[in-house]
Amino acid sequence: MDAVLMPAAPVLPLAARRLEHPVRGNESLRAHLWGAAQAGGRIEVIAAPGGRGKTTLALELAARARDRTVWHMHAGDADSLDGHMRALATLLSSAERARQTWEIGGGKDLVWDLLSRHEKPWLLILDNADDPEVLSGVAGEAPALGTGWYRRPPGHGVVVVTSRIGDKRVWGSSATVHDVADLSVEDAVTVLTDRAERDATPGLRVLAERLALLPLALDLAGSQLRRDPDASSWDGPAEGDPVGELLAVLGEGGDEDVITRIYTPLIERSLRILARHHGTAVTDLLHLVAAFADAPVPYTALLRPQLLVEAGLFAELTGKRLDALLGGLHRHGLITRVIGEGRGVGDQLVSMHPLVRETCRTHPPDHRATAAACLRMATDQYRSPRVLDASASHTWGAWRLLPAHLAVLGASAGEDVRESLAFAAGNILQYYYEAGQYGTSSEVLDLADTFTAGLPADHPATLAVENRRIRVDRKYGDQNTRKRALDLLARQELVYGGDHPEALICRNEIASAAEDSGSYLDALRLYRRLLADCERVHGPDHPDTLAIRNNIATSTAKSGQFAEALRLHRTILTDRERVLGPDHPDTLSTRSNIAASISDLKDHAEALRLHTTIYADRLRVLGPDHPETLSTRNNIATCTSLNGDPVTGLARHREVFADRSRALGPDHPDTMGSRYNIATLFGELGRHDEALALFEELIADQTRVLGPMHTDTLDSRGNHVALTSLRNPVRARVLIMALLRDARRGLGPKHPTVREIEKFRSAISSVRRRRKR
Repeated sequence: MDAVLMPAAPVLPLAARRLEHPVRGNESLRAHLWGAAQAGGRIEVIAAPGGRGKTTLALELAARARDRTVWHMHAGDADSLDGHMRALATLLSSAERARQTWEIGGGKDLVWDLLSRHEKPWLLILDNADDPEVLSGVAGEAPALGTGWYRRPPGHGVVVVTSRIGDKRVWGSSATVHDVADLSVEDAVTVLTDRAERDATPGLRVLAERLALLPLALDLAGSQLRRDPDASSWDGPAEGDPVGELLAVLGEGGDEDVITRIYTPLIERSLRILARHHGTAVTDLLHLVAAFADAPVPYTALLRPQLLVEAGLFAELTGKRLDALLGGLHRHGLITRVIGEGRGVGDQLVSMHPLVRETCRTHPPDHRATAAACLRMATDQYRSPRVLDASASHTWGAWRLLPAHLAVLGASAGEDVRESLAFAAGNILQYYYEAGQYGTSSEVLDLADTFTAGLPADHPATLAVENRRIRVDRKYGDQNTRKRALDLLARQELVYGGDHPEALICRNEIASAAEDSGSYLDALRLYRRLLADCERVHGPDHPDTLAIRNNIATSTAKSGQFAEALRLHRTILTDRERVLGPDHPDTLSTRSNIAASISDLKDHAEALRLHTTIYADRLRVLGPDHPETLSTRNNIATCTSLNGDPVTGLARHREVFADRSRALGPDHPDTMGSRYNIATLFGELGRHDEALALFEELIADQTRVLGPMHTDTLDSRGNHVALTSLRNPVRARVLIMALLRDARRGLGPKHPTVREIEKFRSAISSVRRRRKR
């Protein structure tokens, strides 16, 4: 079984929670579910009130379905389910395809189209679907219509829904609705003995009945009865008889709701037991976890001791004490702690049962403000040392979990919390930039707009969000980013001066925009001034300082100074390996730049060897669909062609184009770059008609997406003119004059691209004169 838990943001596969104890009771239902999983093409609805073990039954089925890919989603609210489904669409297609489809309201159809074509058998668990309209996606519409997220699966798929709603009319004729039977007293006692790790006694039978035979309540009570360091003092009349104390706490029952009658006293008793060793800190920590979303919490990031102290939750806290607090809460069943096998902070998680969360939220203390502060500090990229380094790939698993918590905290946040959340949103956007997930940032951008809506235009949080938005937009070829960055810089300098890190980032975007437009000498001038200020403000070894040095080397290469660029890149590599380590994405980027410079110096065989080695490392560190990994494959294809094998190079470029289209989307500049490379190779191989047709289609798309004055668009038009001149010199002269006119008007007469076009025009005119003679 491939178990995948999909938090409410695009995420990497994450192992689903494993059950710690055998499942008891409901044997016939469990047998039926197993049969349905083997047959396929089924919808199974497990219906029961909260705390009756619905999720446990679904998780047991997931554990048994080893031949199926399992996706386990929280369907309790529309935002979470929408995020889960978008994550699934991203996983099965691409982030860009999901983004574009969501923008036109086609997400539901896309997901089910992808599921119908998924090759491997699968199991989709829609957990806690207590509001049927969440599954239908339309107010007042039942899921049974089959037009929303809930539909009848194909023959190789199975859908399992857990819900408090058992009305068959809601789920439709395609579904089999199952009531979860009450546990027998014997099974309930066995649940207690499983958890308590002790033999059955008459008192346990009475306790099971007092707990109304509810699986969650039995789990909590059994965890209290287990002999562990937090409940070892059993001498004395009350403390010596934990079963009797539990019975006394629960009383004889009454007409109160289940939270008041059972879960509140159970949780309060667990906290009293834990308080003997940990004091009231354990209550604060439990309520802090309850403030986050019903999604995994990467606790080594968000619940770091230093952050909890700075947020004012504790006066002092060590890592050892925090581990003891979390361990106690886990042993008492109040949270579930999962420690994965990976080294990333996203592999160490805590989660909480919805009823436990609901119970905590109905009682003080309310720690939502503390949770927002922790989210802001954990994502702060100016913090030294950083808790979550957005540029370090081993932290990306944790970053992908954060948008769900951002959304939940924002939904109920007061004005005092929105500032922290606005900063956190800006920080999360920085992760999207570093991880190359440009197409999946729209939800966080929307949240950021919500949080900053009530803040002044010159508020630092507003400025930070706009800074990140500009960076993402530039990656998509937005030609207005330089003007926007200049306007933003003016506002930043008024608020906190030109030396603030945010102002330095904005200046880098201005220089990068100049580089993107082909103004390499202008970019070099801006970068060099920025480098002096970064070295003064940050020091020579700061990652941002090293990044500016890298940009200088890259612009040096683009200006034609290949040997000097190679020297600069090799110097930067030494420093990045020393400061960041060999596997840091920035270090890998410098290695790629060295290979590119060697190729510029015409040693294509050595460049091909280096790019092949870099690809293996980027694949391991960044994954197959990261833009930089795909870029390395593009470089391998280019060097293969330049090394004398254009046929193989063309085949490789076509493979890169297919994967870029899937992972980045058809309109991403890198995807269009692959189309440029394919068309160019067609021309070199003598397939001129095909090359001309490809360039004509590409120019239309580049003009639409990047604009007519973008250097990529002008390059494509130049190649189109060159190919046209081979067949129709008169037509080529008309095209080159139009190209030169547009370039002069858009870029200015002294722009390097304009001068290149003038040289090209002279070459074409020379060919025309020779032909006339």
